[in-house]
Amino acid sequence: QPSEGRAPSARSSFVLANWTSTGSAVMHGGLGSIGVMSDVWVLQPDGLWIEFPTAGTPVSRAHHCGAVHRDTLIVHSGQDATFLTAHVAQSLDLLSGVWYEIALQSSLGAGGGSGLGSRIDAAAASLDGVGVLIL
Repeated sequence: QPSEGRAPSARSSFVLANWTSTGSAVMHGGLGSIGVMSDVWVLQPDGLWIEFPTAGTPVSRAHHCGAVHRDTLIVHSGQDATFLTAHVAQSLDLLSGVWYEIALQSSLGAGGGSGLGSRIDAAAASLDGVGVLIL
């Protein structure tokens, strides 16, 4: 049931991820009338939107990808507030509300792969026993 309380402003190109342990969904960022956004909202099972307070450097992203894994929202790449493609991954601890930067490996395995590169409009999924898969 949708609530009649506050709700996120209209936007596109955001991340919406299932937060399995709470039965909720987490929404982050996107592109709105004010530009690239950094806000985080939680859609509760009863349909009520709650703005989620965060600490640390705000992460403004649009056209990014993300998933919730073990009470942590992981977001990767996308466009930052300057509309440039960001080569960074960040995590939001959903229990403390603190943002952290994640160090990315520059290559994969002995085959000399290219590693996890910058991208927009990618996809991400949380896989039990694996972590977050980004395509």
